[in-house]
Amino acid sequence: MSEVDVIGTFISLFANRTDSVFLQQEPVGGKCGYARANRPFDRTAAMAHIAANITISAPALSERDTARWLAWDSDADKGTLVRVYQYLLEHGFSPIREGAREGREGHLWLLLDEPIPGRVATAFGQFIAEKTRTTINSKDADLEFFPKQSATKNLAGGLRLPLGYNRKPDAQCRGWFHGVKKDVTCQLEWLARQPVNSSHRVLELGHAWWTTRPESTSAHRSVGSAKTFGKPHSDGTLKRVNALQYIPAHQRTLHSDGNWRAGCPACIVAGHDKSRDNLSINAGDPTKWRCWRGCTAAEILAYIGK
Repeated sequence: MSEVDVIGTFISLFANRTDSVFLQQEPVGGKCGYARANRPFDRTAAMAHIAANITISAPALSERDTARWLAWDSDADKGTLVRVYQYLLEHGFSPIREGAREGREGHLWLLLDEPIPGRVATAFGQFIAEKTRTTINSKDADLEFFPKQSATKNLAGGLRLPLGYNRKPDAQCRGWFHGVKKDVTCQLEWLARQPVNSSHRVLELGHAWWTTRPESTSAHRSVGSAKTFGKPHSDGTLKRVNALQYIPAHQRTLHSDGNWRAGCPACIVAGHDKSRDNLSINAGDPTKWRCWRGCTAAEILAYIGK
């Protein structure tokens, strides 16, 4: 595999935004912070990071407050990160461990096939914390979870990227992937072969957790209460219709409320959906969907998939 392939893969997996990054500073008084650098996260930056010339901390959210990866960070060695890792494995996810060193469990990454809203990402983090009986993002918490915020107006809340050289005086080492030969080329080629995780699966779990909270908005719940649409079988029973099976990924987007938006098939035919966002699809149960312009189920079903 060529260098261009692995560098491109590295960027596509970890760059929530490409306009700016944080760079780790040289140690001063035993401390080693990060400062914003007005340089793009491009091939030049990625290669400099991998060559240990710079160390990048990438923002956990994009300009649109979406996340293409989720991550846990442990500065201790109490087994909490391993517990999250095992839970994710047992439930069909493909997490990646990185950056472990003596006394610290390091980072755990969950790379996604599509970006998800920050609000759902943070909800998923809370869901996993409850299931694994761990605490996150509080004083004396077991782990830090990224993204820490559901939305941000700046670049706050980033994490040092894999294979970067940690310049802290008590570290002075790379963030190697667990169980892979400690060679940059081997590690990059291994990373490029790893499966990404279903954003839809994360959306289902995060959406379900978030909508049970008192702070969930009525707007977010409204799609959850949309009707379940279906087509009748020959015996008169209803066959549930999963809208996502008929609307390909490139024809839908994730709305800030955590649900999908797409063009309503009936509206499009009638010329009433130029922005292609009249159809709202429940992220947790895509058999629940509605047209905000008011098309009936029969009208939508007549054109869905066509």
